[in-house]
This record gives sequence, C-alpha cells and structure tokens, in this order.
Amino acid sequence: MSTPLVRGRWMAQTSEVIHSLGPDDVARLDPLTRIEELRQRASTFDHNGWYPRRIHTDLLGALVAATAGESAARALLERTGHVVAARGDDPFLRLAIKVMSPALFVKSLSRLWSVEHQTKEAFITESCEPEAGHAVVRLAHVDGYEHLGPVVAGWMRALLLELTSAEVSVTDSGWTLAHPAPREVRFELKWPAVEAPSESDEGNEIRELIIESLLTLSLAHRDEYASAPVLMLKGPTPLKVFLAWVNEMLILLAAEHEQGVVFRRQLGEKLVTVEQQRAAIRDLSTPIIEVWNGVLCLPVVGIIDTVRSVDMTKALLRAVVEKDARYAIVDITGIDVMDTRTADHFVQMAKAVRLIGARYALAGVSPEIAETVVRMGVDLHELMTYRNLREALQAWIRT
Repeated sequence: MSTPLVRGRWMAQTSEVIHSLGPDDVARLDPLTRIEELRQRASTFDHNGWYPRRIHTDLLGALVAATAGESAARALLERTGHVVAARGDDPFLRLAIKVMSPALFVKSLSRLWSVEHQTKEAFITESCEPEAGHAVVRLAHVDGYEHLGPVVAGWMRALLLELTSAEVSVTDSGWTLAHPAPREVRFELKWPAVEAPSESDEGNEIRELIIESLLTLSLAHRDEYASAPVLMLKGPTPLKVFLAWVNEMLILLAAEHEQGVVFRRQLGEKLVTVEQQRAAIRDLSTPIIEVWNGVLCLPVVGIIDTVRSVDMTKALLRAVVEKDARYAIVDITGIDVMDTRTADHFVQMAKAVRLIGARYALAGVSPEIAETVVRMGVDLHELMTYRNLREALQAWIRT
C-alpha cells in the first residue's frame, strides 16, 4: 500500500531533529551538506499541508546516514516520531486519546495515522486481547518509504503518553539498518491485564462514537476546516443531537474558510495593484529627460527622503549607463526647502554618477536654498551648482 502524501509537520519536525544533532549523534560529516539542503527545503512547509512523502523519506535517510550503527539510527528515528506527536497542537486528537482505552487505541490506529498520512487502513490488527493486555498490529507495507518502523514506534509512544487509562509499552520488529523498508513491520503493545471489562457494551459504543467524532474533528482542524466532514448520527438521542450540532458547526466553519480564501485572494490582488501603483508613482517621480545629446536631466519636485533618494540614484545611474550619457543635471527648482539630510543625498548621488564616468551638476539653486545651506554649514563644494537649467546646459556646451 502506498502513501503518496504526508503532513508537512512530519518533514519540518524531522528537519528540526536533524538540525539539533550534536557530536554525540553525528558519526559521519559527509551527509551534512545534503541534510542542510533538505532541512532548508522542509523548513518552508506548512505544518498542516500535504506534501510528497519522498521528501520525508530523504530526510530520514539523511538522518540515518549521519549516525553510527543500528542502535544510534533507531534512537534518532524513534526520537523523530516522538517529536512529531509530542509537538502537535491538535486539541481534538489529544482529547480523543485521553478517553481511549488501550483496546480502542489499537482499534483507532488507522484513523490516527490517516490524520498524518493520506492513506486508509494502514494498520492491520493481527490480535487484540483487552483483558490479557496484549495486542499485535502490523503496518501495511509502503513502497519506497524507508526507516518508517522506529519512527512509528516513537510516534505511538508519544501518543500513548496522553492515554489516561493505562500505561502501554510499544516494541516494533521487522526494521533493520540493512533492511530499512521491510515487507512487514509489527508492533506489540502491552498494558496491565484486567479481570473483566469495566464498561458496558452500550457505554463502550458511546465512547467509540465520541472518539470517532473527535478524530473527524481533528482531521477537519488539521485541514483548517477547508471541508465539512459529516459525523454519523448514531447512538442515544442526546448524542445524536450533539453530533447534529457539530455537523452544523463544521458546515459554518467550512463556509467561513471559503470566505477567508476569497478574501485573501482579493487582498492579494489589491496588494499587487497597490505595488504596481507605487512603482508607477516612483517612475513618475523620477522622470529622466535627455535634453541634449549625451546630457540627462532629472527634475526633482517635493520632499526627498532616504527611500526616494535611493530610487532616484538608481534610476539616474541606470539611465546614464543605458544612454551612454556624459553629463547629468539634477534640477531642484521644485524644492522649496533643503536640510542637511537632503543636501547629503545629492552629494552621494554626485559621487555615484562620477564613479561611472559622467559629470554631475545641481541646477535650480534658489537664493533661499543657498542662504539655508550656508546657514546650516552644509558643504557642497564637491558639487557644480547653477542657478537654473539653462546655465547648466550652457556650461556643458562651452566645454
């Protein structure tokens, strides 16, 4: 049986385990480059999203390749499964496990697994003796999914920590380092034996219905309520009423999710439009005109801040290179006030233009700006300044 997809958090948590490897864990350094590449890839995954299991298999393979020997590999693989289950934030799943008996846990394994992997009937119960406290389950073979046995064992142990009815031990058999993808992996579960069932058949049926409903809610929660799974209306009338109410809630949540998707799409489209408008404004705010052969003019109007200064400098330098200009005139006739920071922007712009082999001139310096610059002690001796654009052009022509 193949498992085409796996939850993104399985890959993200596996990458975290890999990232936390210390000297006591790592025996070989040569797989680390591959590990880092896979870890970076996995770090971008949405924890609740579905992704190809091949990536997770590659991560597990890289993890094993960095260890020395079977026991070290097994320990790290079990740690991976444990971390995935222990760091889950699914309240429905945790509540479902808390109300399970060990026998119901065994019965529910396939459902628990399907929350994490897109597959059905992954586990086959070979035997289950609730009163004897013993069960054996077999994981259906997954083509190409290596090193899964110890991972599932660690996953089971972490889930069983939530089980309040009894302590359950788990051991797996079938996986070895030499055979990382065996045809069969068996898990033996043991818990304290009981003399007789502590619950009636009706009570046990109600418990199963509640667990089934909680696991359905867990799947909906993981999928961010993108769909509205229907709970079966079984059991006593009060339970049916409750389940019907939950169904209505799921339908409402699915509708809200759909509205949220539409809203986010519309918001994204608006943000793209806003960015396009900003880009158009930036282009309009930095018009560069070729006023003479090899001469460019950048008229500046309004307030100059750092962002606009950077945009103007980039646009002017690009135009100088593209048009092979030898002279750039920045006309500041439209600027009413110039402070120290604004003056420094023009000085830096002049230096950048000269670095690419063109001359730079500042035109349109009014008496008010000249007086302000002198009063503030701003040093503009590095700039060629002119009263207006005509004088700046005449100076170029004379040369």
